Amino acid sequence: MDNRFQYACLNGRIIKNETALMAQNLEHENLCRKEDEERIISAIKPIAHGNRCENLFVHGPAGSGKTTMVKHVLDQLKNYNQRVLCLYVNCWYHSTSMAIYTKIADALGEPVSRRGRATDEIFDRIVELMKYSKMPVLLVLDEIDGLICRDDARVLHNVTTTAHEDALFGLIGISNGRNILSRVHTKIRDHLRFTPFEVKGYSKEQIFSLLKTRAETGLVETSYSNEGLDRMAELASNNNGNGKFALELLWKSAKHAEGKGNTSISSEDIEDMHKLINVIEPVLGEEERLIVDILKSGQKTSSELYWLFQKSLWISRRQISNYVVALERKGMIETRLIQRGNSPGFKLIKLKDGGV
Repeated sequence: MDNRFQYACLNGRIIKNETALMAQNLEHENLCRKEDEERIISAIKPIAHGNRCENLFVHGPAGSGKTTMVKHVLDQLKNYNQRVLCLYVNCWYHSTSMAIYTKIADALGEPVSRRGRATDEIFDRIVELMKYSKMPVLLVLDEIDGLICRDDARVLHNVTTTAHEDALFGLIGISNGRNILSRVHTKIRDHLRFTPFEVKGYSKEQIFSLLKTRAETGLVETSYSNEGLDRMAELASNNNGNGKFALELLWKSAKHAEGKGNTSISSEDIEDMHKLINVIEPVLGEEERLIVDILKSGQKTSSELYWLFQKSLWISRRQISNYVVALERKGMIETRLIQRGNSPGFKLIKLKDGGV
């Protein structure tokens, strides 16, 4: 039998290179972020000369190019001094101290087995490796929320309190939210010495430049107009200057127009896809929806939330906590650690403004 895939054309009437329209790896070098890069370089340059650097907390709206910019600076540092270990970690994929320690040890050339090993034991081994190699470590924790939401801040404490001159750490944390650090214990937060650095969303002109570059590479020349790209840039700039949103709008508008058999993107395609992207909400399971419904009556402590949840559906507190973390990641809720004196403190949980 004929297989219809063999007749499918890789290139359509509008799209000639779909990869160029993807939102990964924003081409920030075309977006005039030199001043922001210089600020980051100035903060971390001392570590390249064996001195303690600033620890930066980079925050800003989604799609503002935080990760891409930091990665670009890391590449430049690697070229400048290969005796600094620059390690990037996404904390939603490596959300425990043990997972991060394992990555550091692997990068230092000595993989470690987690089985039967305490986290502090592995960290001590990392310090020994650093002393022997005299190699500083610049650790970038992207989406640091993933680590903090699990209440696992041991790695933050250890890398910022290590005092040995031959075990030098630098730290860059990245997050969409400026307030996530409020969940970290005060003593650890003091040791972090984070310098906040806000990355603004892209301007309309920067987004237009990005769209123009990607369209020239990814679309047939006659399939788009500057007016259409300008409208997409306007919509994205109104969405906190979100570059990823802009590229998604460009890609989906092109796919939509192609699907109708057209050879160019119309203003209707752009507006239809903008509405579609805006109405997409996170898909919630039964347990997540129950948490959202409980919080609609106002913020709750974690104990109150657990009690109310288990009245309706019995699962363990650990499972409920995992659903809370998932909802926070989806941007539906926000949590805050409240401390009073020397007590362990408690967590307040509430719906995020605009989250539902």
